[in-house]
Amino acid sequence: MRKFYHITFTNKYKAGKQIPLKSIDAPCSPLKSSSGALRVLQGMMLWSLLLAALCGTAVALFDPMLEQHWQMWKKTHGKNYQTEVEDLGRREVWERNLQLISLHNLEASMDMHTYDLGMNHMGDMTQEEIAQSYASLRVPADLKRDPYTAWRCVGSLSC
Repeated sequence: MRKFYHITFTNKYKAGKQIPLKSIDAPCSPLKSSSGALRVLQGMMLWSLLLAALCGTAVALFDPMLEQHWQMWKKTHGKNYQTEVEDLGRREVWERNLQLISLHNLEASMDMHTYDLGMNHMGDMTQEEIAQSYASLRVPADLKRDPYTAWRCVGSLSC
């Protein structure tokens, strides 16, 4: 005797009650009886889907139109990475920063900001890396300061 599943399609949007729209009887899958074969098939499909998604993501991460700009930026700022993986990771951060700069400058052109941004030698660094590298600088404790010098005037012609 063949087994069937009874499936009811419902609509939850009618006065908060589930209203049956259609009911069908579907035959059981022949793979249901051998759950091991089903698990293997599901696992293979899952891994295939995951592999396709990862490959598609890796290809879609980078804008091929920016390859020449990326190479020129690396040459200008003397950037050399030890591995291809590091190069790809830095490229991803660089493109994200370039997008942020472009968006900000577009907003600045619409008077949403009073300043423009530009790409510099820190273009391949995340905000956390910049903060860790540059914001943690401390004045040496043994620095000799002259208390009588007006430091705001040093190098200035107007004081």
